[in-house]
Amino acid sequence: MIYWIDAGVLIQAARGTYRFKMIPQFWQFVHTQSVAGTIRMPRLAYEEITDGGYDDQLVAWCKSRKQIGLCRNARATRS
Repeated sequence: MIYWIDAGVLIQAARGTYRFKMIPQFWQFVHTQSVAGTIRMPRLAYEEITDGGYDDQLVAWCKSRKQIGLCRNARATRS
């Protein structure tokens, strides 16, 4: 099964209770599941984070994972 996440999931996590330094296990889990193809993010949600005018750890984290599932064309990869 594939789970599609929106930008709000990662934005709330990074700026809320799952900050990178506080809960690195969350970020490792999302990374691992992205590599496995279980978690994906549509291109529009990815761009909401990366093109939103911020230059923070979340933007860098997403950009470094663009090719592993955090930037997909939802129509072309439906499962």
